[in-house]
Amino acid sequence: MLRPIHHIVFLIALLGSVQFSAQERVGLVLSGGGASGLAHIGVIQALEENDIPIDYIAGSSMGAIIGGLYAAGMTTDEMKEYFTSDEFMNSITGKLDEQYTYYFKKESPDASMVNMKIDPDTVLLRTIPSYVVSPVQVDMRMLESVSKSIAIADYDFDELMIPFRCVAADIVKKEQVVFSEGELHKALRASSTFPFYFKPLSLDGRLLFDGGLYNNFPLDVMYEEFMPDVIIGSSVSLETPPPDVDDLFSQIENMIVNRGSEILPCAEGIIIRPNTGVSTLDFRSAEKAILQGYEETKTLMDSITGIVDRRYEKHDRDLDREIFTGEAEEYRLGEVKMEGISEPTERYFRKVLRLDSEHRPVTLEEMKPLYYRIFGDDKINYVYPSIRFNKDTERYDLTLNIEKEKRLFIDFGGNFSSRPVNTGFVGLRYNLLGSTPKTFYANSYFGKFYNSLLGRGRIDLPGRNPYFLSVTGVLSQWDYFESFATFFQETRPSFILENERTLSLEIGRPLSNRSKLIADVTYSYDEDQYYQTSDFTNVDTADVTLFEYITAGLTYERNTLNRKLYPNEGTHFYLKASYIDGREVTTPGSTGIFSERIRKEHDWYMVRLSYENYFKTIGKLDIGLQMDGVYSTQDFFANQKATLLNAPYFQPIPESRTLFQDEFRAHVFAAAGVKLVYELTGSIDLRLENYIFQPQNEIQADEDLAPRYSDDFLKRFYIGSGSAVFHSPVGPVSFSVNYYDQREEPWSWILNFGYLIFNPRPLD
Repeated sequence: MLRPIHHIVFLIALLGSVQFSAQERVGLVLSGGGASGLAHIGVIQALEENDIPIDYIAGSSMGAIIGGLYAAGMTTDEMKEYFTSDEFMNSITGKLDEQYTYYFKKESPDASMVNMKIDPDTVLLRTIPSYVVSPVQVDMRMLESVSKSIAIADYDFDELMIPFRCVAADIVKKEQVVFSEGELHKALRASSTFPFYFKPLSLDGRLLFDGGLYNNFPLDVMYEEFMPDVIIGSSVSLETPPPDVDDLFSQIENMIVNRGSEILPCAEGIIIRPNTGVSTLDFRSAEKAILQGYEETKTLMDSITGIVDRRYEKHDRDLDREIFTGEAEEYRLGEVKMEGISEPTERYFRKVLRLDSEHRPVTLEEMKPLYYRIFGDDKINYVYPSIRFNKDTERYDLTLNIEKEKRLFIDFGGNFSSRPVNTGFVGLRYNLLGSTPKTFYANSYFGKFYNSLLGRGRIDLPGRNPYFLSVTGVLSQWDYFESFATFFQETRPSFILENERTLSLEIGRPLSNRSKLIADVTYSYDEDQYYQTSDFTNVDTADVTLFEYITAGLTYERNTLNRKLYPNEGTHFYLKASYIDGREVTTPGSTGIFSERIRKEHDWYMVRLSYENYFKTIGKLDIGLQMDGVYSTQDFFANQKATLLNAPYFQPIPESRTLFQDEFRAHVFAAAGVKLVYELTGSIDLRLENYIFQPQNEIQADEDLAPRYSDDFLKRFYIGSGSAVFHSPVGPVSFSVNYYDQREEPWSWILNFGYLIFNPRPLD
């Protein structure tokens, strides 16, 4: 609740110091400059330490954010803590904090590299993205930081702790927009919307961008709005490094940003020019920029104190801040409205937000996880929050402007390799958003090694305990090659050909934002063709094993990994329990011993566990640990090769997913690995990975090629891999040298561009 007494006490404090009106009034002007603009925090800190008063603030872009936060009552220490935090780095790069990432809505990873959004209502014209980073977390943090203060000020910027102005750019009228009232977080967001980086903001029918486009250093706005006697300016706009040939945003900045005049409009003033050496988007150098602002201001302090006689001591400053902000109170919510969506869709999201249930969120803090669930929905492109204090209810009314995602998506990708495992990928997704959202998805992999066609339909049902239902059909084929041949060598005929047809029904629900529980029932019809020896010719006929089965399973999965391939942070935990019941029919070929067709019934239980975790160390080195284990009561199939084909396997590195390795298949095994990942640059990693695989029993062949178990824990096997990985904007480019223990040709190398990721299999 807002307390009118705050206004009264604050007014008394102002009247008590009314004598300053006969002295100089000091205005602080803060320029734009992206990350280099964080120097303004250091400037303010130095002014505070020397008791220099700040009576008015005007800013543009980053200067608007720093100035607006300070005018709303945030201290320099609080700003330093936030702008140097992981939370801010995640926000500015479009990465949601782990607690707000909604894994339940994510589809299984695929080999997509390029995504196209298509609107069927615009004759299938492709929509080119207008921004590269989602500001959804920045928007919420900005709202939380200033909305109480602007409500205390009754939405008048003159009534903030320090009167404030900021500018944005109206690109239609080609003019600056000066904000002096309204919701402060909207003004700050509009003023700092760097073109093509953040999504532009539409206010009152105007599309607004970064204030630096037309006025990056608003000295004129300060003078026209407040008429101060002294102006202290902090400008980093002329200190920004020149454009780099490979840095798109530095080029855009130099093309479109109006640096603004640095001619002081009043008789007394000084301009501080921190030479930060920090580029526009180099927010990792926040501490450096802040320090440079502080140091540069300290060197000019004699000049500043020479033109400013009045002092504003820390005790008075802290008292005024305490009087203005009052006691910290939660944002207690009143009405929650949604804009930009249809009535059926609003009903769906009201259930997501639990607005009509007894578990309705009472405060904004309770609402936040549910708010991010809306954004995490793949059918939603963007959500912008707005909050305003309602004097009648003494609650904050929240408005969510929701922008739907395009209905049709087309994905392209695959993997291009130095080995004969090149695979193309095309995916198609169609979204229907209503009271019960539906998703229809299909993909196709095509290549010499792997071909697959998948179709899926999914329906999401909201509520306090949301869940989904999906039906998936998959046709897949794997054509293995015995050789480690490179792209330029002729390969031998395939020795294993796997064909798989599956139809599955899944029901799933979230257990937390990053975990889900899925129950499934799957029907599968597998046809495997293979030779039982490596000595075969083109005239030989293959054995054929048909296995028709049903599996029922329960899966728990938690995933916070930062990449779908070659991650270096986060955790993945996977636990699945399955029951399999099926019938085998094996027809021998020319390389087998027996000629009789074999029919067998099989049923078994299987539990699979996988755990992967990355730990940050000092510097750029990350350490990853991986553990895998399988326990299965599976019995033998007709021969050793058929048994291996249906046995669980261990494939810890991308290349191993393209190899059929007998020694890494077993009914019961445990495996572990250590990964060292050194971040050479922001987009280049060096990886060293080592794994040990321990089967309880190897699946061997006797003299008749029938399966048998080896002695318990007779052997263990090792895999080693060293890779250099470039994480390009569309997918990883990797060069790997791999070692597989106890093979005739243990060493291999492979060059890949893309993703060696395939459609899921029922026995995985």
